[in-house]
Amino acid sequence: MKNMMRQSTLGVLLMVTLACEPPVAEQIEAALDLPDPVTFSAHIAPILYEHCVACHRVGGHAPFSLTSYGDAKLQGRAIMGATAGRRMPPWLPERGEYKFDGERFLTAWQIGAIRKWVESGVPLGDSTAIPELPAMAHGWQLGEPDMVLEMSEAFTLYASGPDRFRNFVIPVDIDRPRYVRAVDLDPGEGRVIHHAMIMVDDTRSSKRRDRQDPEPGFDGMFAGSAARPPSGSFLGWTPGKVPDEGTPGLAWELEPGMDIVLQLHLQPSGSEQEVRASLGLYFTDEPPRRLSYWLTLGSRKIDLPAGKRGIEVFDSYVFPVDVRLFGMYPHAHYLGDEIESTAILPSGESISLMSIPRWNFNQQDFYRYVEPVSLPRGTEVTMRISFDNSSGNPFNPNDPPRRVTYGPASGDEMANLFVQIVVEDSADLRTLEQDFGRKYQRDLEEGMRFLLDVFPDNISYMAELGQLLQARGQFTEGKRWYQRALEVDPTYQLARYNLATVVEAEGDLAGAKHLYTLVTKAEPDNVPALFNLAALLQADGDLSEAILTYLDVIELEPTHAGAHNNLGNALVEVRRPREALPYYLKSLDLDPDQADAHNNLGNLYSSLERPDSALLHFRQAVEIDPLHSLAHFNYGRVLIELGEAADGIAEMRASVSIEPDWYIGWATLAWTLATNADESVRKPRQAIEYARRASELSDNVHPVVLDALAAAYAADGQYERGIETAERAIQIARSAGQLGLVGRIESRLVYYRRGEPFRVP
Repeated sequence: MKNMMRQSTLGVLLMVTLACEPPVAEQIEAALDLPDPVTFSAHIAPILYEHCVACHRVGGHAPFSLTSYGDAKLQGRAIMGATAGRRMPPWLPERGEYKFDGERFLTAWQIGAIRKWVESGVPLGDSTAIPELPAMAHGWQLGEPDMVLEMSEAFTLYASGPDRFRNFVIPVDIDRPRYVRAVDLDPGEGRVIHHAMIMVDDTRSSKRRDRQDPEPGFDGMFAGSAARPPSGSFLGWTPGKVPDEGTPGLAWELEPGMDIVLQLHLQPSGSEQEVRASLGLYFTDEPPRRLSYWLTLGSRKIDLPAGKRGIEVFDSYVFPVDVRLFGMYPHAHYLGDEIESTAILPSGESISLMSIPRWNFNQQDFYRYVEPVSLPRGTEVTMRISFDNSSGNPFNPNDPPRRVTYGPASGDEMANLFVQIVVEDSADLRTLEQDFGRKYQRDLEEGMRFLLDVFPDNISYMAELGQLLQARGQFTEGKRWYQRALEVDPTYQLARYNLATVVEAEGDLAGAKHLYTLVTKAEPDNVPALFNLAALLQADGDLSEAILTYLDVIELEPTHAGAHNNLGNALVEVRRPREALPYYLKSLDLDPDQADAHNNLGNLYSSLERPDSALLHFRQAVEIDPLHSLAHFNYGRVLIELGEAADGIAEMRASVSIEPDWYIGWATLAWTLATNADESVRKPRQAIEYARRASELSDNVHPVVLDALAAAYAADGQYERGIETAERAIQIARSAGQLGLVGRIESRLVYYRRGEPFRVP
């Protein structure tokens, strides 16, 4: 520790060496024990080759090469200034108690040697003693990937202008889930990619954003789609950084139907550049064993007056479980100044997790600890970010400075610290997700209200606040914000769509259908609005229009499993079951874990007299969702039809225990216990009990339920009560125009009048 403090002190002294008198510089040199002379071949080349040439080489991402003595001699003063000012090598956090993987620091001795070499005339030394250049990784640094994904088309970046954050959607063609241990990026020919983030999207929202933009991809940082880091992992790329080989047990799952979203920070280079990057994926057969989670500290309460510095933003969170910190990704824009994170232990002890004394937006990175930091339950992790909106900030993009507030564009500001943690078991993960989720939603709502105080007519802020309130069940206030946004801009379809979802949740299906129709007329490719409209049309009995609308959804988004399933349902309703079959099968091919789709397909196979196939899908439905009462009921129904009455009755009992107010379930169970041909199955007294319960639940006016009750009475020898109940059922069914049911009950009434129970053949 003392040696580290000595090195740090000398490093600070070296930053002011250029302004020192020669005797002071000589004292520093003596303290560092620098050789005389310092030469390129003996001292400088080893420094450059170890720390610099990964980027500073022909074809690298730095603006000039440092692979030869001539290169270094030409750039000597620039090298000295950048290293003395700790701007190079690019690394923002200070050395701390917890070491980060891949730290890029020059020692005080190395910085002093560079200064002395430049000040003494950049001597070459023995040219034959120059070390060999290190082997440069060309192409994929981790070897040939298991899968290569490429942008479908090139994007043209303008020659000059502001930086651009562009998101490119790359579909993944896999037929089964794969576990990804590592990712590498090939940036292509241009040197305009400053850094990249790699995310996944299983909602298709990124594809919709892409379709709405005439150029490849769409703009934005942390906004505009549901793209997210996969399974608690952070996937980033910066030039010269060796990709992470992957941590055992922390692979992430890539599922069929997911899209990769590649976000590139692009910097114009003076000429137009074609950007076409590729991703290399490296798979493993080992499923994730460790439970990883990302939490976001931060705030949207950012309002930076022009000319002010030292404005600070804070956030903190107390862990409800024991955790291990794997790494951190700090994020601010050009006005960020200092970033700090500390952990306050339950004992009150405070430890530094990260300290960045001078933020540089162009050098942001993910910092992973060499050894995860264990923090006990009750530890508070804090974030502090200060901002400098003065003309003294060399990174300030505004001259003169102007007021800056929160926003996703690089000219706005953000204050976030993304923290990757690992917990020991799934119970801890659920506790953490629920606890932090509540905090995060509160923070988002407070932030949106703050921003609406600053910008009262911002319709996107209104819509987002409405969504937050709607998610918490505050429909009335959420609806008010959507309506207010539409008052400001009647063409704002996002607010109209969200308003439709609230109106639908409130039960006004006609009003919701009207709003969805307006949205789809304005945006014919709005898949969520089309899907919801189709569902309402189906519920309203307009099956022809519902079928056409589901087909529109599938044409726009062929992988929409819900649309395939619902279209199958609609086709069954219009008595076109064989046409429904391929849509059910496609739905389950896209998403095999849909209990509803398995249940629907089981019903279809049952109607087509394929009971074995029906049983297979009903069984899968209850395995996927053990609380799926209808699947249990249908499973039991088919088992009984196949003569497996005992197992079938057990499934039906499971069904009504899950949904105890479902009178048709009770009535069907009663019917089975009263009328089954197998004497060992029949339980007349129990059948009466279940049928009476069903009758009470249906207010004693449902003819099917009364039919079951009549059969139960007759099975128990109570024929007069059976006759009376059956006659009442016939009267109710006839009044309702259910003549087919009337005929069936009358045929059973013949048995009761003869003093015989009815038996199912």
